[in-house]
Amino acid sequence: AAAAAAEVAAPSGEDSIDDIVPLVSYEDTDEKRSFFSKDGRWIIPKREQFPSVFCALRVRVRMEMLDPSRSAKELPKEVVEDVLRVGFGLGKSLVRWDDARDTTLAALISASTREVVVAINGALTAGVGRGSKLKDDRNGLSATVTEVTETSDDVDPSRIMSIASCLKESGQSDAIVFELPQLWIIPDPDFKPKFASIGLYPGSFWMHFLKSWGAIVTCEVYFRTAPKNASDPRVNLVVKFRDRESMKMCFTFLYDRYLVHPKQENELRPPWCRLTSFQDFKSKATAKSGSGPKAKAKAGITKARPAAK
Repeated sequence: AAAAAAEVAAPSGEDSIDDIVPLVSYEDTDEKRSFFSKDGRWIIPKREQFPSVFCALRVRVRMEMLDPSRSAKELPKEVVEDVLRVGFGLGKSLVRWDDARDTTLAALISASTREVVVAINGALTAGVGRGSKLKDDRNGLSATVTEVTETSDDVDPSRIMSIASCLKESGQSDAIVFELPQLWIIPDPDFKPKFASIGLYPGSFWMHFLKSWGAIVTCEVYFRTAPKNASDPRVNLVVKFRDRESMKMCFTFLYDRYLVHPKQENELRPPWCRLTSFQDFKSKATAKSGSGPKAKAKAGITKARPAAK
Protein backbone atom coordinates (compact mmCIF):
# COMPACT_ATOMS: atom_id res chain seq x y z
CA ALA A 1 0.00 0.00 0.00
CA ALA A 2 1.12 3.54 -0.61
CA ALA A 3 2.05 5.75 2.29
CA ALA A 4 1.76 9.50 2.01
CA ALA A 5 3.65 11.88 4.27
CA ALA A 6 2.05 15.26 4.82
CA GLU A 7 3.92 18.33 3.72
CA VAL A 8 5.10 20.54 6.55
CA ALA A 9 6.40 23.99 5.68
CA ALA A 10 8.58 26.34 7.70
CA PRO A 11 6.80 28.96 9.84
CA SER A 12 6.22 32.37 8.31
CA GLY A 13 9.43 34.35 8.11
CA GLU A 14 11.58 31.25 7.67
CA ASP A 15 10.49 30.43 4.12
CA SER A 16 14.07 30.60 2.86
CA ILE A 17 14.73 27.26 4.57
CA ASP A 18 13.23 24.28 2.75
CA ASP A 19 11.86 22.05 5.50
CA ILE A 20 9.00 20.44 3.55
CA VAL A 21 8.90 16.70 4.26
CA PRO A 22 8.58 14.85 0.93
CA LEU A 23 5.84 12.45 -0.05
CA VAL A 24 6.72 8.81 0.64
CA SER A 25 5.28 6.13 -1.63
CA TYR A 26 5.93 2.43 -2.15
CA GLU A 27 3.99 2.13 -5.40
CA ASP A 28 5.19 2.51 -8.98
CA THR A 29 3.64 5.38 -10.90
CA ASP A 30 3.84 6.61 -14.48
CA GLU A 31 6.28 9.30 -13.32
CA LYS A 32 8.45 7.34 -10.93
CA ARG A 33 9.40 3.80 -10.03
CA SER A 34 9.57 2.70 -6.40
CA PHE A 35 12.58 0.61 -5.38
CA PHE A 36 10.94 -0.55 -2.13
CA SER A 37 7.84 -2.18 -0.69
CA LYS A 38 6.49 -1.98 2.86
CA ASP A 39 5.52 -4.94 5.03
CA GLY A 40 4.68 -4.04 8.60
CA ARG A 41 7.83 -2.68 10.20
CA TRP A 42 10.01 -3.61 7.24
CA ILE A 43 10.90 -1.58 4.16
CA ILE A 44 11.98 -4.26 1.70
CA PRO A 45 14.15 -3.47 -1.34
CA LYS A 46 13.08 -4.93 -4.67
CA ARG A 47 16.72 -5.83 -5.31
CA GLU A 48 17.85 -8.56 -2.91
CA GLN A 49 21.42 -7.29 -2.70
CA PHE A 50 20.27 -4.01 -1.11
CA PRO A 51 19.96 -3.45 2.66
CA SER A 52 16.50 -3.67 4.22
CA VAL A 53 15.18 -0.97 6.55
CA PHE A 54 13.68 -1.82 9.95
CA CYS A 55 11.18 0.68 11.36
CA ALA A 56 11.33 -0.01 15.07
CA LEU A 57 9.23 1.18 17.94
CA ARG A 58 11.99 3.20 19.63
CA VAL A 59 11.92 3.40 23.41
CA ARG A 60 14.25 5.64 25.36
CA VAL A 61 15.10 4.49 28.88
CA ARG A 62 17.01 6.41 31.55
CA MET A 63 18.91 4.31 34.09
CA GLU A 64 20.09 5.87 37.35
CA MET A 65 22.27 4.25 39.95
CA LEU A 66 20.81 4.22 43.46
CA ASP A 67 24.32 4.98 44.73
CA PRO A 68 25.33 8.26 42.99
CA SER A 69 29.00 7.35 43.32
CA ARG A 70 28.57 4.40 40.97
CA SER A 71 28.92 4.87 37.21
CA ALA A 72 25.97 3.80 35.08
CA LYS A 73 28.27 3.80 32.03
CA GLU A 74 30.03 0.75 33.47
CA LEU A 75 26.89 -1.37 33.82
CA PRO A 76 27.47 -4.76 32.13
CA LYS A 77 25.46 -5.35 28.97
CA GLU A 78 23.79 -8.30 30.67
CA VAL A 79 22.39 -6.03 33.39
CA VAL A 80 21.01 -3.53 30.86
CA GLU A 81 19.38 -6.34 28.89
CA ASP A 82 17.89 -7.83 32.06
CA VAL A 83 16.29 -4.49 32.94
CA LEU A 84 14.83 -4.16 29.46
CA ARG A 85 13.80 -7.74 28.69
CA VAL A 86 12.66 -8.78 32.15
CA GLY A 87 12.07 -5.60 34.12
CA PHE A 88 10.01 -3.86 31.43
CA GLY A 89 8.83 -7.13 29.91
CA LEU A 90 10.19 -6.49 26.42
CA GLY A 91 11.35 -10.08 26.07
CA LYS A 92 12.01 -11.28 22.53
CA SER A 93 10.50 -8.13 21.02
CA LEU A 94 13.74 -6.31 21.91
CA VAL A 95 15.88 -6.28 18.76
CA ARG A 96 18.83 -4.21 20.00
CA TRP A 97 19.68 -1.27 22.22
CA ASP A 98 22.29 1.47 21.94
CA ASP A 99 23.52 4.24 24.18
CA ALA A 100 21.72 7.46 23.28
CA ARG A 101 23.72 9.98 21.25
CA ASP A 102 21.62 13.05 22.05
CA THR A 103 22.10 12.58 25.78
CA THR A 104 20.10 14.86 28.07
CA LEU A 105 21.71 17.28 30.50
CA ALA A 106 21.05 14.93 33.44
CA ALA A 107 23.12 12.18 31.83
CA LEU A 108 25.84 14.59 30.75
CA ILE A 109 26.50 16.00 34.21
CA SER A 110 26.09 12.78 36.17
CA ALA A 111 28.08 9.59 35.60
CA SER A 112 25.44 7.74 37.60
CA THR A 113 22.87 8.32 34.83
CA ARG A 114 22.75 6.52 31.49
CA GLU A 115 20.26 6.70 28.63
CA VAL A 116 19.70 3.97 26.06
CA VAL A 117 17.56 3.78 22.92
CA VAL A 118 15.80 0.45 22.44
CA ALA A 119 14.54 -0.96 19.13
CA ILE A 120 11.40 -3.08 19.50
CA ASN A 121 9.72 -5.29 16.94
CA GLY A 122 6.13 -5.16 18.10
CA ALA A 123 4.33 -3.29 20.84
CA LEU A 124 5.13 -2.50 24.45
CA THR A 125 3.91 -4.79 27.20
CA ALA A 126 0.51 -3.79 28.58
CA GLY A 127 0.93 -1.20 31.28
CA VAL A 128 4.36 -0.07 30.05
CA GLY A 129 4.67 3.33 28.41
CA ARG A 130 6.16 6.76 28.75
CA GLY A 131 6.73 7.47 32.44
CA SER A 132 6.87 3.80 33.48
CA LYS A 133 9.42 3.22 36.25
CA LEU A 134 11.02 0.30 37.99
CA LYS A 135 13.48 -0.16 40.83
CA ASP A 136 16.08 -2.93 40.66
CA ASP A 137 17.59 -3.35 44.12
CA ARG A 138 19.64 -6.36 43.04
CA ASN A 139 21.58 -4.28 40.52
CA GLY A 140 21.27 -1.05 42.48
CA LEU A 141 19.46 1.05 39.89
CA SER A 142 16.17 2.58 38.85
CA ALA A 143 14.92 2.88 35.27
CA THR A 144 12.36 5.15 33.61
CA VAL A 145 10.82 5.08 30.13
CA THR A 146 11.22 8.70 28.99
CA GLU A 147 10.17 8.48 25.33
CA VAL A 148 8.25 6.14 23.02
CA THR A 149 8.59 6.89 19.30
CA GLU A 150 6.85 5.06 16.45
CA THR A 151 9.03 5.09 13.32
CA SER A 152 6.96 2.75 11.16
CA ASP A 153 4.12 5.12 10.30
CA ASP A 154 5.19 7.48 7.51
CA VAL A 155 2.21 9.74 8.16
CA ASP A 156 2.66 9.95 11.92
CA PRO A 157 2.48 13.69 12.75
CA SER A 158 5.25 13.44 15.35
CA ARG A 159 7.60 11.82 12.85
CA ILE A 160 6.80 14.38 10.17
CA MET A 161 7.40 17.27 12.57
CA SER A 162 10.67 15.74 13.78
CA ILE A 163 11.97 15.36 10.23
CA ALA A 164 10.81 18.88 9.36
CA SER A 165 12.71 20.17 12.39
CA CYS A 166 15.90 18.44 11.21
CA LEU A 167 15.50 19.93 7.72
CA LYS A 168 14.98 23.41 9.15
CA GLU A 169 17.89 23.19 11.59
CA SER A 170 20.20 21.89 8.87
CA GLY A 171 19.68 25.04 6.83
CA GLN A 172 21.35 24.67 3.46
CA SER A 173 22.92 21.26 4.10
CA ASP A 174 23.58 19.28 0.93
CA ALA A 175 24.70 15.86 2.22
CA ILE A 176 23.83 13.02 4.60
CA VAL A 177 26.29 11.46 7.04
CA PHE A 178 25.88 7.80 7.97
CA GLU A 179 27.79 5.88 10.62
CA LEU A 180 28.31 2.22 9.68
CA PRO A 181 30.60 -0.67 10.63
CA GLN A 182 33.75 -0.58 8.54
CA LEU A 183 33.17 -4.23 7.63
CA TRP A 184 29.92 -3.25 5.96
CA ILE A 185 31.81 -1.09 3.47
CA ILE A 186 35.10 -2.98 3.21
CA PRO A 187 34.51 -6.67 4.08
CA ASP A 188 38.07 -7.39 5.17
CA PRO A 189 38.62 -7.71 8.95
CA ASP A 190 42.35 -7.06 8.49
CA PHE A 191 41.95 -3.88 6.46
CA LYS A 192 43.90 -0.92 7.90
CA PRO A 193 43.20 2.44 6.20
CA LYS A 194 46.26 4.38 5.07
CA PHE A 195 44.28 7.52 4.27
CA ALA A 196 41.69 9.59 6.10
CA SER A 197 39.11 8.99 3.37
CA ILE A 198 38.51 7.24 0.08
CA GLY A 199 35.73 7.35 -2.48
CA LEU A 200 32.98 4.76 -2.30
CA TYR A 201 33.38 2.27 -5.16
CA PRO A 202 30.86 3.25 -7.89
CA GLY A 203 29.90 -0.39 -8.50
CA SER A 204 29.25 -1.31 -4.86
CA PHE A 205 25.79 -2.29 -3.68
CA TRP A 206 25.93 0.63 -1.22
CA MET A 207 26.30 3.10 -4.08
CA HIS A 208 23.42 1.55 -5.99
CA PHE A 209 21.30 1.45 -2.81
CA LEU A 210 21.83 5.17 -2.23
CA LYS A 211 21.07 5.91 -5.89
CA SER A 212 17.55 4.56 -5.23
CA TRP A 213 16.72 8.11 -4.10
CA GLY A 214 18.42 9.98 -6.92
CA ALA A 215 21.63 10.86 -8.72
CA ILE A 216 24.76 11.22 -6.56
CA VAL A 217 27.45 13.85 -7.04
CA THR A 218 29.96 12.22 -4.71
CA CYS A 219 30.14 9.70 -1.89
CA GLU A 220 33.14 9.29 0.40
CA VAL A 221 34.16 6.98 3.24
CA TYR A 222 35.85 8.63 6.25
CA PHE A 223 37.84 6.43 8.61
CA ARG A 224 38.77 8.84 11.41
CA THR A 225 35.61 10.80 12.13
CA ALA A 226 33.23 8.18 13.58
CA PRO A 227 33.24 7.35 17.32
CA LYS A 228 36.05 4.93 18.06
CA ASN A 229 35.30 1.32 18.93
CA ALA A 230 38.29 -1.02 18.99
CA SER A 231 36.22 -4.19 18.64
CA ASP A 232 33.93 -2.77 15.96
CA PRO A 233 35.65 -0.12 13.77
CA ARG A 234 33.20 2.32 12.24
CA VAL A 235 33.27 4.74 9.36
CA ASN A 236 31.28 7.73 8.22
CA LEU A 237 29.74 7.41 4.78
CA VAL A 238 28.98 10.89 3.45
CA VAL A 239 26.78 11.20 0.37
CA LYS A 240 25.98 14.31 -1.64
CA PHE A 241 23.02 14.01 -3.98
CA ARG A 242 22.65 16.07 -7.14
CA ASP A 243 19.52 17.77 -5.85
CA ARG A 244 18.08 18.56 -2.44
CA GLU A 245 14.83 16.66 -3.04
CA SER A 246 16.76 13.39 -3.39
CA MET A 247 18.65 14.11 -0.19
CA LYS A 248 15.42 14.90 1.65
CA MET A 249 13.74 11.71 0.42
CA CYS A 250 16.67 9.51 1.47
CA PHE A 251 16.74 11.18 4.88
CA THR A 252 12.97 10.78 5.29
CA PHE A 253 13.21 7.05 4.51
CA LEU A 254 16.08 6.35 6.92
CA TYR A 255 15.72 8.87 9.77
CA ASP A 256 15.59 7.13 13.20
CA ARG A 257 15.37 3.74 11.47
CA TYR A 258 17.74 0.76 11.19
CA LEU A 259 19.63 -0.80 8.31
CA VAL A 260 19.98 -4.55 7.86
CA HIS A 261 23.03 -5.80 5.97
CA PRO A 262 21.91 -8.01 3.05
CA LYS A 263 24.84 -10.44 3.31
CA GLN A 264 25.55 -10.71 7.03
CA GLU A 265 23.00 -12.60 9.10
CA ASN A 266 21.48 -10.70 12.03
CA GLU A 267 23.49 -7.56 11.24
CA LEU A 268 21.14 -4.71 12.05
CA ARG A 269 22.42 -1.25 12.99
CA PRO A 270 21.22 2.32 13.40
CA PRO A 271 22.95 4.41 10.71
CA TRP A 272 22.73 7.54 12.92
CA CYS A 273 22.02 9.58 9.78
CA ARG A 274 22.25 13.36 9.98
CA LEU A 275 22.36 16.26 7.56
CA THR A 276 25.50 18.27 6.89
CA SER A 277 27.36 20.46 4.43
CA PHE A 278 29.58 18.15 2.41
CA GLN A 279 32.38 20.69 2.12
CA ASP A 280 32.25 21.59 5.82
CA PHE A 281 32.40 17.94 6.84
CA LYS A 282 35.29 17.28 4.47
CA SER A 283 37.23 20.35 5.64
CA LYS A 284 36.84 19.46 9.32
CA ALA A 285 37.76 15.83 8.69
CA THR A 286 40.86 16.85 6.77
CA ALA A 287 41.91 19.34 9.45
CA LYS A 288 41.33 16.79 12.20
CA SER A 289 43.40 14.09 10.50
CA GLY A 290 46.09 16.48 9.26
CA SER A 291 45.97 14.72 5.91
CA GLY A 292 46.17 16.07 2.40
CA PRO A 293 43.90 15.13 -0.48
CA LYS A 294 42.07 11.84 -0.16
CA ALA A 295 43.37 8.71 -1.78
CA LYS A 296 42.32 7.88 -5.33
CA ALA A 297 41.51 4.34 -4.29
CA LYS A 298 37.88 3.37 -4.07
CA ALA A 299 36.30 1.43 -1.22
CA GLY A 300 35.63 -2.01 -2.57
CA ILE A 301 38.36 -2.14 -5.23
CA THR A 302 40.94 -3.80 -3.01
CA LYS A 303 40.55 -7.56 -2.97
CA ALA A 304 39.12 -8.40 0.42
CA ARG A 305 38.28 -11.56 2.24
CA PRO A 306 34.59 -12.17 3.03
CA ALA A 307 33.37 -10.53 6.20
CA ALA A 308 33.46 -12.72 9.29
CA LYS A 309 30.11 -14.16 10.18
